[in-house]
Amino acid sequence: MRWAIKLASKNRLDGYKEHFVHEAMGDQRANVPVIFVSRDAARDYVKEHFGYRTRKDLRREPHGWLPAKVCKVTLTISEI
Repeated sequence: MRWAIKLASKNRLDGYKEHFVHEAMGDQRANVPVIFVSRDAARDYVKEHFGYRTRKDLRREPHGWLPAKVCKVTLTISEI
């Protein structure tokens, strides 16, 4: 079991959308999810990078950003 960070937004234009935090690896088109071994490490990453999501102006329209959530993920490798 590993941990990842899910970002979400809810507004009238786009509706409800969510995705995992990812980073570019070398080629800008090759984005990979950021995976953590411990929940504490994921929470520290959220505090450092997504603290601004608690701002009330960004939680209202048109942005509708919701706080980042740390969630459990299961990794499955189908091909090496």
